[in-house]
Amino acid sequence: MVDQIANAINISQKSGQELVIASSICPAYATDSSGKPTYTDLTDDLSPNILVHIENLPKAVENLNCLGVRAKYQVLMADTECDLLPFLHKLNLSPDQFIARVQTTVDKINDLGIPTQRFLDYFGNEAFYQKYNSVFDKLIYLYENDDSERRKIDTNYQLRKPLIKTLLGDVSEREGVLHLIRQQAQYTTYASLLRSRFEGRLIAVNHQTPNFVAMNHKLARVRTDADFKKGNFLPVIPLIELNIRTLPQ
Repeated sequence: MVDQIANAINISQKSGQELVIASSICPAYATDSSGKPTYTDLTDDLSPNILVHIENLPKAVENLNCLGVRAKYQVLMADTECDLLPFLHKLNLSPDQFIARVQTTVDKINDLGIPTQRFLDYFGNEAFYQKYNSVFDKLIYLYENDDSERRKIDTNYQLRKPLIKTLLGDVSEREGVLHLIRQQAQYTTYASLLRSRFEGRLIAVNHQTPNFVAMNHKLARVRTDADFKKGNFLPVIPLIELNIRTLPQ
């Protein structure tokens, strides 16, 4: 990881462009008294998990700038659960209401002087979902045709089962696995689009999640379908995983 971060800094320095440190943050879901998300409501405030990002990363960027490394910080807030209708029904929110609350949180972070946008606003709905649909189809194909990939996804599903149950309620294992694949496709899409803007001079920040790791070590690194068959991948994106709790149990 140190080597990967050093390489990103080196690329940034050589290109004369800023190093980009980008936090991907979940919306401000309701939490219990310990700060653990319950996913019983969506607030428009700054949740404990959001505060971990915005209270620590700007300081790191400031330190880099003091050391002569031109760097900037960008917050991107995940709004892509806006089309997860069973979850929105539990929250008693329409897709538009969900987006509006996320946007209010985004505005509050912007008011602190930290550049922040929603995923779909930053990348554009059409660009995001065009890439997402392609990746989702590829992941489904791998799950149904590659025993090794199926085992990895099934293992990941067992780890994420409490969260998926909280989001969707009592669903079948097949529906739960499809949701997990949906999450992986979202992470892959996010990283691929982010990479396309900041190739080589990017450090991603997220909570601890096997979804990002799985994406980072395979699908988001593929240059073309032909390269995929040859096993020709791009370098991994340097990833800082913060000690943030996202599982409800």
